[in-house]
Amino acid sequence: MATRNADLHDIEVQLMPLFHEISVLKFRVEESCPEVRARYRDLLITLSSQYNFVETQVRKLKEAQDNVWEEQLTVIRYNLQELQKKFSQVGQGIYLQTGNQFSFYF
Repeated sequence: MATRNADLHDIEVQLMPLFHEISVLKFRVEESCPEVRARYRDLLITLSSQYNFVETQVRKLKEAQDNVWEEQLTVIRYNLQELQKKFSQVGQGIYLQTGNQFSFYF
């Protein structure tokens, strides 16, 4: 049980910054020109959905009392890696597209 909780905590620690970064991406896209909003809207919806899916899996595993948690944890880790890959792809494009608009803030 301690291993399961430690593994879940590790996954949650990885999810927290992703939530923040996805929120930043949403803000940048919403504040950008219509072409950028149109280009990235669906990608951000997909990214948010993936995040919510992983978060839901973690929550369900926390509540589950079954003995197949190791298999579920493997699936969660895989989905988290996919989320991180998608974030890297989408995030980099958004930051490049919106960078000039927000450079005066930083």
